[in-house]
Amino acid sequence: MKRDCNYLKKRGKTWYFRMRVPSLVRKLLQKQEITVSLQTDDLQKAEAVGKVFKQLCEFEFLYWREVVLSQKEIKALVAKEVQSNLDLAERRIAKYGRLCQSEIEESILTLDRAIESAKTALITNNLDYLDSMLCAKHVLKPLEHDETDILSFARERIKGRIFEFNIRKQRFMGNYDNEWDGTNYRDFIDNPKNFATEAPTPQEQRKVFKLKDVITRYIDEKVATNSWDPKSKQTVESILDLLLEVFGNVDIKSLTHQKLFNFRTNILMKLPARRKLLKRYRNKTAQQIVKMRNVTPMSLTTINNNLNKISSFFKWAAKHEFIDKNIGEGLQVKSNKREDEEREIYSKEDLEKLISELALMKWEEKPSHYWVPLIALFNGMRQTEICQLYLNDIVILDEVPCFDINKNEPDKKLKSKSSKRIIPINPELIDLGFMDFVEGLRKKKQKRVFEDLEYMRDGYGQRFQRWYGRFNRENITDNPQKVFHSFRHTFTDNLKQNEITEPYIAGIVGHKRDSETFDRYGKPYKPKVLVKVFDKLDYGIDLSILMPTPIEESNTPVNEELLDKMTSLVQKK
Repeated sequence: MKRDCNYLKKRGKTWYFRMRVPSLVRKLLQKQEITVSLQTDDLQKAEAVGKVFKQLCEFEFLYWREVVLSQKEIKALVAKEVQSNLDLAERRIAKYGRLCQSEIEESILTLDRAIESAKTALITNNLDYLDSMLCAKHVLKPLEHDETDILSFARERIKGRIFEFNIRKQRFMGNYDNEWDGTNYRDFIDNPKNFATEAPTPQEQRKVFKLKDVITRYIDEKVATNSWDPKSKQTVESILDLLLEVFGNVDIKSLTHQKLFNFRTNILMKLPARRKLLKRYRNKTAQQIVKMRNVTPMSLTTINNNLNKISSFFKWAAKHEFIDKNIGEGLQVKSNKREDEEREIYSKEDLEKLISELALMKWEEKPSHYWVPLIALFNGMRQTEICQLYLNDIVILDEVPCFDINKNEPDKKLKSKSSKRIIPINPELIDLGFMDFVEGLRKKKQKRVFEDLEYMRDGYGQRFQRWYGRFNRENITDNPQKVFHSFRHTFTDNLKQNEITEPYIAGIVGHKRDSETFDRYGKPYKPKVLVKVFDKLDYGIDLSILMPTPIEESNTPVNEELLDKMTSLVQKK
């Protein structure tokens, strides 16, 4: 367990208690810090006594300092955000249109999850939940406050979100007589003055929404509704942080499409990938990096992915009336390459190198290193689909061994709806011993096919991807356009060149087809139909060195005389 020993300091063999005096109390006590000898060299004793001193000091600090913000004032600040969020939620529902029952039930379920998550954050004192600490620092920045006020505001904000989520849930359940929406309209009739409104001030006429505040609300909503996985959240936060870094915390309405266009051209397209991880760029701003020499910019695909995330943010901001329209639309950069040129396929020589390396591999300890590339090569599946396979996903349908590609487990994910499918296992894989490998795992009572792969932020394939990247460059090719995803391109191209039509290929690789006849009215191809497609798959490579070793026959010569005697004895009987 991690120890909180920031208040302990060792000098020689003796432990000392040391605590800084808060700035608001410093003038009264005329001290920068409090230092007391604990007269012991034993850490456990020092911790015990130090905790007592820490509590006494904190109490004294609270006593001496003038209370800057009362709890009532903090609640009033939080109430402003609650009111704004509830008003925006109601306006959003008004604009959304008619809701079906399934949408209502899903909204209630989502809000229930958000309420439970917020309660857990309060119980565990996780003040970073929904960026509450960040919001507290921002809201209290122009006010006189201390660290305790920030912590109190963060907790109160989480309580405010629970209140907000509960009201929104009551609305979906039809209870508009709740503690927020319950309005006595007779008050307006009895007192007409309630209808009168003062002329808005110039500041009220045009409300200012700071970019940072809008980004925080956007992220909060997406987190509360479980719209992102951890990786997606991180990548969105990264590109929106870059916007803040370049433009500053400006009024979001001051941004224009032209400003974003210049940002794309002069900043984003000149920045390297993973700039915060590379030592060369780590402590430099985006503007400093683009002026450096020999900077390899991120790929066009990555640039467009980031621009899509920016567009999604401004689309959300327009929907919630922070801005008038989506100024991030139409920023994507067109590539001079055709879609089929974005990734290169593996050549016959590349595949022969792969097979040679796999033949030398002692794969029993790391089965994924051996089987995942082979499954990708012979079945065209995505890396994530392969790495997250459970043994229950290996099924027999119509006497055909199949991969059942689904997300039936909480640790599994699919790229799209069309990714869910059942496809036959290529007979080549069966000949190479894949089904025997699976049977061996079942005897060991394993749950997953590749238990040598650990679940990480990006799923089960994250560590495998790093390994394959090194393996690929060292043993197969140094062409940067040839990566693991090239297996999928190689598989698809080979079938295409061997005159297999698009519906069959799409059925195997899990692509959506632009055909209402096939997609809406036609059922997916059955495995016994798709398995015939593999007869056309031909890479022209020799797989014999990967074939399981057959049981060797005895070379001992037959004793003809003994065989005759035994035959005559059998005939007599």
